[in-house]
Amino acid sequence: MGTTGAVKYVVVRGEDGVLRAFHNACRHHGMEIASAPGDVPGSSPGPRDSNPGDGLGDPYRRNCPASTAKCFACPYHGWTYDLEGSLVKATKIGGMKDFVVADNGLKPIRVAEWGPFVMLRLGDPTEEEEEETPEAWMGPDVAAKISASWADDPKSMRFVARREYRLRCNWKVFADNYLDGGYHVPFAHPALVADGVVMKKYETEIFGEYVSVQTVNGGEFARFSAEDSAAKADAAAKAAAIEEQKENRSRRSEAKRKKAMKRLSPTARRKAENAPRADDRAPSKRAPAAELTRLGDSALYAFVYPNLMINRYGPWMDVNVVLPAGPNECVVLFDYFIRADAAGATDAFVNESLRASDAVQSEDKWLCEKVQGGLESPGYGTGRYAPAMEAAMYHFHRRLWRDLTEEA
Repeated sequence: MGTTGAVKYVVVRGEDGVLRAFHNACRHHGMEIASAPGDVPGSSPGPRDSNPGDGLGDPYRRNCPASTAKCFACPYHGWTYDLEGSLVKATKIGGMKDFVVADNGLKPIRVAEWGPFVMLRLGDPTEEEEEETPEAWMGPDVAAKISASWADDPKSMRFVARREYRLRCNWKVFADNYLDGGYHVPFAHPALVADGVVMKKYETEIFGEYVSVQTVNGGEFARFSAEDSAAKADAAAKAAAIEEQKENRSRRSEAKRKKAMKRLSPTARRKAENAPRADDRAPSKRAPAAELTRLGDSALYAFVYPNLMINRYGPWMDVNVVLPAGPNECVVLFDYFIRADAAGATDAFVNESLRASDAVQSEDKWLCEKVQGGLESPGYGTGRYAPAMEAAMYHFHRRLWRDLTEEA
């Protein structure tokens, strides 16, 4: 459920397993048929279970008919739709002329899945258009590069958290900051440099009219395999079981040692306590496991015109959408995902990674707001591009200029 411009939408997977999207508006008087948590007392976002014994009793839930397990039920006048968008209940409509139930379902929106993403097309769904796949509007090279991590398996990237940042700057200022080829990184993000971001390996590629990709160290990532992931999980479980067995044997051995020590004389006991133990003398033959890091050895930052950013680094992917909120204000949404097969992704690791990312966003927020202040100053007119660094920004500006100046 969400909003893009004036369009409110809801996305649902039906009981047949098919993903569908609809305009979030009842066909009777336009009431929203799904609502955010807390928007209606005692409710949470629809669709609602029709089970009356769960104690929720919210207006969405109580209108679901017994004929469907889940539904979208309008809390205004009770018009009810199943998860395929069909109108299944409309009370007190006697006398309506030329009313056709089949023509009064929820208005559909085109929807598609790409790995962990759900993508909507808000145009007229009845118009015949060419298929709009990510490969078509990104280009096959960049689409393959971005999707390499999940290999078309939506379960390969696990959703972790959403963060929202409100900035006192025009949305284009945030986009410019993202697209400067890492120009600002050594000066504004010292922690990133300390963590291993190598600016000499920072490269920018342009793909067609709408996409640019910035990479660090090639931006390559191991391809996800559900079989490999299951094998890794099985191996990790076996390793954990072996370690647990070792710990149990060690505890039993220590208990026996302490019991034996009590039977020794004081002199023999002191000698035994000072003697090296077997586990102290035996060197480990196991090589230390590679430590999981937030940034890893490679990174990819893909910008999809006009306002979508997809970032891959280490085991992480974060997706940013920048939304205008006024001439000098914007909101940026960050959705964080982590590879499902990332060994060592403990809660502590995840929380520390999110903290480090938040620190970077705070630095970028400060930069963007200060740039906005400078842009409004009479002391600034127009700047210059640094060709070696700001090719992606120039690409963005050219496309935006055409959209703003060419007649529709």
